[in-house]
This record gives sequence, C-alpha cells and structure tokens, in this order.
Amino acid sequence: MKKFILAPLTVVFAALVFIVPLSKAADTAGVKIQPAIVDDKVDPGQVFHTVLQVTNVGAAGETYYFDTRDIAGVSDSGQLQLQPADTQKTGYELSSWVSVSPSSVGVEPGQTKDVAVTVTVPQNAAAGAHYGAVYVLTHPPKISDVSGSAVGYGVGMILSLRVGGQAVEGMNIREFSTGRLIYGGPDVTFITKVENVGNVLIRPHGPLEIRDMFGRKVGSLIVNATGGVVLPHAIRQFQNSWTGDSLAFGRFDVIESLVYGENAQQTVSRYTSFWILPVKIIFPVLGGALVLIGLAYWLIRRQINKKLEEMGKVGGRSRGSKGMHTMLVVGVVLALLAILLLLVLFIFLA
Repeated sequence: MKKFILAPLTVVFAALVFIVPLSKAADTAGVKIQPAIVDDKVDPGQVFHTVLQVTNVGAAGETYYFDTRDIAGVSDSGQLQLQPADTQKTGYELSSWVSVSPSSVGVEPGQTKDVAVTVTVPQNAAAGAHYGAVYVLTHPPKISDVSGSAVGYGVGMILSLRVGGQAVEGMNIREFSTGRLIYGGPDVTFITKVENVGNVLIRPHGPLEIRDMFGRKVGSLIVNATGGVVLPHAIRQFQNSWTGDSLAFGRFDVIESLVYGENAQQTVSRYTSFWILPVKIIFPVLGGALVLIGLAYWLIRRQINKKLEEMGKVGGRSRGSKGMHTMLVVGVVLALLAILLLLVLFIFLA
C-alpha cells in the first residue's frame, strides 16, 4: 500500500462537551468519559483503535448505550452540530467507519469501564479531515431519529482524523463589520465571519485594534480568544464588544489581523470603520447654537429699530430699514447654512 506523508493536525478541539436540551441534561449528568477528543492521522485502508473510558459518577448503577454521528459544523457559540441522518454526504463523514464494542455497558457508581472504538478507514477515503463523535446515551439509540438532536444525547468523544494526502490550509474573512455605521455612544460590536477553504480544521485568532481620527490607539481586542475551531468548507462568526471612553467622538478606524495554520504562519487582515456621534451632546449643542443665533438676531433687530426710532424713521419703515432687516435675515440664514455644512463635512470627511 502506498504510504502518504502525514502531519498531525496542529489544532484540536478544546475540552468540549456537547450538551443537548437542558431539560434532558440530567439524563447523563452522572457519566464522565475520557478522552473527550481523539485527534490523529491515518492512512487509507488503516484500522485505527482507541479506547473510551466510561465512569459512573452518579449515585446509582446505570446502563450506558453508544451511538455514532457525523458532525455538521460548529455553531457561533462553539457548540457542535450533529449531522441529521438524511443529510446529503459531503465526503468528510466518519461515523460509518466507526464501530463500538460492546454496544452497551452496565456501570456501578464509581466504577469505570473500557469500551473499544475501532475506525476502519476505507481504501478510497477522501484525503483530508474527517469528523465524527461517539455519544453516550442512557437508553438505546433511536434508529428512526434523523433530526440530529435526539432526546438522551449527552456527552461524547470527538473523533478528529485526517486521512493521508496533502494538508490544505486556507481561510477567507467573509465579513468584518460593526453592527451599525454610527453609534450614539462608545459601545461597539464587531462581527467577523471566517470561511475555512482548506481540508483541515483551523483555529483563527488575532488582534483587533481601534484608532481614533487622530491615529491614536484607543482599544485592542482579541478575536476568537477562546480558540474556537472552523471546520473545512464551513463559515463561522465571531463577535467582539468594545466599550471606549465616555467622551469618544468622531470617526474610528479598525484593523484586524488573524493568524491560522501550522505554527500560525499565515495571516489575513481586514479593515473597517465606524462613527461615534453622541446625540445627547450634539443635539443640545446645536439647539444652543440656534438659540444664540435667534437671540443675536432679536437683539440686533431691536438695536436697529431703536436707532431708526431715534432718527425719526419709525413711521413708515423706510427703504433703508427694510434693506437692513433683509440683510440681517440673510446673514442669519447663511450662518445656519454654514453650521449645517460644517456638520455634514465633519460627518463624512473627518
């Protein structure tokens, strides 16, 4: 058999326990399994063996049953998503290769039993990463279940195996944006959507830096600080929140640089921007400016009328007084337009 040069996956699932509906969590609350993750490399045609240790940490004896499922992906919250039995195959499934012996075990309180897990890799297995899980149940698995969330699923061992061939690492940032373009205060949400275009899982992470309109660094965050994984040919969203200084104002530029791959040697960067325009400050200031302009208009007009009255021209409002009043109105209108123009320029060009 032709041998392939293999390299182990550089990233694995963190200690991950898949929990299904909380109302059924008590069904398997008394069981502990080891290991939680098996991550290894295999050749086409190889028979891979591992052992699942099942410990009853409850107060009563239990009979545990086992089932295998493929993994469809990982949710934004990091929870594994089981692949329904009737889903079209992608070529990266694993469960049909897995057998568990025995199919059920009786375990007394405090006792640990070993269960043999065998993975028979087909000769024609597609190169790349394959994922599946062996789940511990408190009742026999329902053969008719196709929903991917059968009652009784509790804890499980994750199988992450890569079949020989060339490992392809690739990642795109499909989206990097804020929840909104303009914020009324310094509480901003950043959304990053990462697409894995390779054939091995990746764990992208890296810094996100925020700078104000003067180029000063005002904030720094870590994207995917918990080390969440993105499965091959899948898209996962990561979210970060930032709270800045209460006096933050104007335009802010943001750049993120995510690293991934073996020894984190590959980097992808993206840029975005947002505005903080605190309306609780802007509106009162604009209102105050308008009040001052109106007050100035009234005072100037009052002063003009007083002067005209002293000159004895109040009676029929001479052409001169009308001209002066017209000029005053034009001046006020121009002042208002200038304020609005400056505000627009500040918002879009600062």
